[in-house]
Amino acid sequence: PDGIFVVVAAKNGKSGCYQSALVRAIKAHEGNADQVAFADEKTLISSGIDSSVLAWDLTNGQIVRRFEGVSSRVVEMIVARQHAKLIVLNEDGKLFAWNLNDGSQSVIPESVNQSSYRRMGLHSDGRRLATLDTKGRFHVLNVVDLSEESNGASPVTDASSIEFLGNGAIVCAAESMAFIAGNTSTVNSVKAHQGAIIGLVVVPDKDEYITAGEDGKILAWSV
Repeated sequence: PDGIFVVVAAKNGKSGCYQSALVRAIKAHEGNADQVAFADEKTLISSGIDSSVLAWDLTNGQIVRRFEGVSSRVVEMIVARQHAKLIVLNEDGKLFAWNLNDGSQSVIPESVNQSSYRRMGLHSDGRRLATLDTKGRFHVLNVVDLSEESNGASPVTDASSIEFLGNGAIVCAAESMAFIAGNTSTVNSVKAHQGAIIGLVVVPDKDEYITAGEDGKILAWSV
């Protein structure tokens, strides 16, 4: 978050923190370390194939907190720093959340976890979370209490990633296509690459996004 360090997760179960050279390597998990994110400048969150979710002190490499309750492997992890919230999605399609200040687990409304989710993405305002369920619907959740604010039909039933644009619309990548969706319908779609899209990021607070594809191209798009 300070723009200086990069963290990575590896198949050997280790997480690494890099500047121009490796700063620290941590034996984080039994098996693959799948997801990593900064909670703050000194704290790293990691998850592994062993279903564990851990917080690390980067100054000494020690575990400072274990986030309990995830029943299967984590496939996505988001840190909403503005609200000190950690949100994870496991391979069973269920959401879990914790308060980063005290480690307490947040209650997910039963109506929200009745759905099974594939992907999620955080708006740059830190307040809204977009999710895509297995039935092909988007759900926009309030990060504070994880209540649902709105939902709508998705142009796809699965996506490699979903993100918010600055105008509140949702952009998702599926195979070689990029789709822009509002709350109720598809607004725009484009065949972005020859081959699958393997990465998608949005430009904060703007109606622009960038895709990377298997064709070796990185492309910038304006809605």
